[in-house]
Amino acid sequence: GYFVQTDAPINPGNSGGALVDMAGRLVGINTQIVTRSGGSNGIGFAVPANLVARVVAQAEAGEASFIRPWAGIDVQPIDAD
Repeated sequence: GYFVQTDAPINPGNSGGALVDMAGRLVGINTQIVTRSGGSNGIGFAVPANLVARVVAQAEAGEASFIRPWAGIDVQPIDAD
């Protein structure tokens, strides 16, 4: 899959950081979350380490494109009308 689900607290400031297992091995890179409180809500997601490694290898090889995950959701601003 495109994401690893975790219950590790992910708060503003630590998205983009490493998600590691108990042995210190890289599992993934934490994604940003949006919550009403602005902090952790007990669920988080990370881009899997193997996907990150493929993207880095493509970038190092000078390849111009790679497949980005997309949740199938678009957002738009709303107003009172």
